[in-house]
Amino acid sequence: MNKKLFLGIIIINIAFFSNAQVAVEKKESDIELLNLIPVESIYMHTNSTMFLVGEYLYYSIYNLKKQENSLSDLSKVAFVELIDSAGKSVFEQSIKIKNGRGTGDYFIPTNVPSGNYKLIAYTSWMRNNTNNPYFSQNIVIINPYQSSQDQILAESKKDSISESIVYSGIVDKADDTSRMLSLTLNKPSYSTREKVEMNLLNTENSEIYYSVSVRKINTVDQPDNVTAISYSEKLTKSDLETNFRNTDSIFLPDLRGHILKGQIIPISDSSELDLADTKVALSIPGEQFFLRIANTDSNGNFYFNIDQSFTSDLAKIQVLDSNLEDYKVGINRNNSVDYDMSSFDDFRIDSSMKSMIEERSVHNQIENAFYTKKPDTIKTVDMSNLFNGIKTLEYDLDDYTRFKTVKETFIEVLEYARLRRNPEGKYELGVLGYKPYENFDGTPLLIIDGLLVQDPTDFVESYDSRKIDKIKIIRDQYFLGSKSYKGVIMIETFEKDYIEYYNPEYVKEIKLKSIETPKNYFKQTYDKASKDYEDIPDFRYQLLWEPHKYMNESSETLSFYTSDVTRTFEILIQGFSEDIQPISIRKTFTVK
Repeated sequence: MNKKLFLGIIIINIAFFSNAQVAVEKKESDIELLNLIPVESIYMHTNSTMFLVGEYLYYSIYNLKKQENSLSDLSKVAFVELIDSAGKSVFEQSIKIKNGRGTGDYFIPTNVPSGNYKLIAYTSWMRNNTNNPYFSQNIVIINPYQSSQDQILAESKKDSISESIVYSGIVDKADDTSRMLSLTLNKPSYSTREKVEMNLLNTENSEIYYSVSVRKINTVDQPDNVTAISYSEKLTKSDLETNFRNTDSIFLPDLRGHILKGQIIPISDSSELDLADTKVALSIPGEQFFLRIANTDSNGNFYFNIDQSFTSDLAKIQVLDSNLEDYKVGINRNNSVDYDMSSFDDFRIDSSMKSMIEERSVHNQIENAFYTKKPDTIKTVDMSNLFNGIKTLEYDLDDYTRFKTVKETFIEVLEYARLRRNPEGKYELGVLGYKPYENFDGTPLLIIDGLLVQDPTDFVESYDSRKIDKIKIIRDQYFLGSKSYKGVIMIETFEKDYIEYYNPEYVKEIKLKSIETPKNYFKQTYDKASKDYEDIPDFRYQLLWEPHKYMNESSETLSFYTSDVTRTFEILIQGFSEDIQPISIRKTFTVK
């Protein structure tokens, strides 16, 4: 990284940590250095552009620095949205970006109506570019279960699909291939449930990043799939320039993860409370929970950097202060992206498509009925453990006599933890420290199902301890952020549902857009070791989805199996070389 670019990123971090904001006010003295930081642009490869509800939309993301001819190492999060023709967001996802690559998927539910949509993708840093703030791909969704198809129904006198149905994207176009990568198949035609082998030849022995989709060709006209080549050709010089003077504020890049920004506000307008350096805690519950403490600036602003994936979309935020009832917590949401509503596709259906839609819908239902036999799996994600390397005592309460109340459990089971009432009638906890601090003085950190709990009184008085699975105790002094605790008490319930009980007035519940957890996508095989699948129907239209491939050898062979679905299938490969030369290959084969 060159020195000027490094200084620019330092300025971003200074603004980030001093203002604790996602969008910060710009300073004229910083503009020159900010303009040295590379502009990002996203390309997205989707597995199709026409879907029925009950199918998966898969996508692979390439975050590019075209000015430097490389994948971007700046943003670590990308945002993906599906927008309907009225500008309403159908879904939003946050995707982890590592070394310029990311991947995700969306199962299209039956409550999504038929219509023309746009799939868009962007990073926070891209939002500073008023010329080209996001990637856009037209998408069509057909919902055969809804009574009204007005959004895509062809007018009787102006059918957009002719009686002779043709596929507009027939493959192997001369202008849509790559000189760096070639593809050959072991034969042009296959039977059902047969192995297909495709050989990739790296003609220039360069590093190649690519994704592969193998899918049955739709037998009707549909939106064009934006290829890596067509995307790169359409990028203009203005698309790769950011003029910070044209914006009122600067969107900071997500350098380490998704940024959550908020502010504490005094409840009383006449309050003269000092807002600076107040501690705020964010808890995201779950088995692998997220717990962080942030300090506010002089205006009460705070931020959290969320760099993990979670199963829960609910979180709790609370002020850690003796006067915590004097504050309320607000969360700042970024303004939505200004979508271009002028270039939606105008896909229409007519009676000639009826049999195709019915057949495909039946096949979808059968495939979804057997999903448990052919599931995708979640990739193992490295989760940060706050207590790694710290000596922990664990009490599995099933190993002891069960008591109904929490108070009895503390008294009879927990040797190194204490429970007592203070003069105000509230319960306080204590942890027995190690010598020379072998006493119960000081306040421990109490975590219940991943939630930081400041006042245990309600838990002690009303929670049934028979719902508690384990209690863990750390006797050492523990620092969380800038706050020190005399030990830690972690309580895990069987149902991991204490978030439903924990609702003090000073705690704010928010919904989070968790970073999507990467998956290993199911690959059907019919070799001798997979006899379990012989009697299961196989109506896969998507034969292969490999979203995150890397090649630095002269050749590579990929294989997959056909399904019980016949006719013409398409192999679509999209990607980029190490110096961001676009790669796009299409090839067809038949299944009889």
